[in-house]
Amino acid sequence: MEMPDNFHSKQGEHLFICNASFVSAEHSSSTDLGCSVDLWEGNFKAPIPLCLLIAIPLIMPLFIILGKLSDKAIEKMKEAKKRDLKAEQIIHAAGGTLLSHYYTFGRYDFVTIVELPSTEVLAKVVVEIAKCGTVSTETMAAILPEQMYAMARGT
Repeated sequence: MEMPDNFHSKQGEHLFICNASFVSAEHSSSTDLGCSVDLWEGNFKAPIPLCLLIAIPLIMPLFIILGKLSDKAIEKMKEAKKRDLKAEQIIHAAGGTLLSHYYTFGRYDFVTIVELPSTEVLAKVVVEIAKCGTVSTETMAAILPEQMYAMARGT
């Protein structure tokens, strides 16, 4: 059974799902979906409702990075993949995970979502990437809706 194109696999300690309700037991191993954690292994009976797997707590803080490419970066767009891989290596070396990265059209040229151990580590990562002279960034801390709901309830 092929997974739908709109299914997103588990990244870090998050499960991202889009327009998929069930997954069959055929896809219960972590290697089938490129997962880094053995959440999918076990004695599950197919079909497994994915809504049971969504409420996974954050292990590390989540950050959304909005970025603008410099003129230098735009002139050398053929090197974009190489730059992106270098940025991902910097994030991983700092103990983080790049969850998603998109090029955008509008006020910002890209949006990146990462997990990093702390705000201090985020600062080091952003400075290290900025040393390349190809981007300027604005970063926001983010929390999952479930975390906001718990805070609102006072729990």
